Amino acid sequence: MKLKQLAMLLIATMFTLNSAQANDNLKWDFDHQVQYYQQRLSENVVRLSVIPNSKTRFVRMSAFLIRQAEKLCKSKPFSLRNIEGVQTFDSMKAEPNRITPTLKADVHCSA
Repeated sequence: MKLKQLAMLLIATMFTLNSAQANDNLKWDFDHQVQYYQQRLSENVVRLSVIPNSKTRFVRMSAFLIRQAEKLCKSKPFSLRNIEGVQTFDSMKAEPNRITPTLKADVHCSA
């Protein structure tokens, strides 16, 4: 019985630590009013995830993505590889109450 309780306590502690680490990676950009994650995949590749909120539109999220890529690559040439979240021009007309998905892209900086 005590072993089972100890195991449950250990699992709960690990879950809490993982949640705390995930929230530490969450950043806020005051200029664009967006939340984002930044994860380094390799020396020249960073994954950016821009998280929508009720006040943030796709235009602002995408502008932030490009400006953050420029900043990460220190003004060197870069390319973006879309993972998910790009909207079509008329998507808001077709689905006005649609929830905006997280905008994710890999930023590849030139060496």
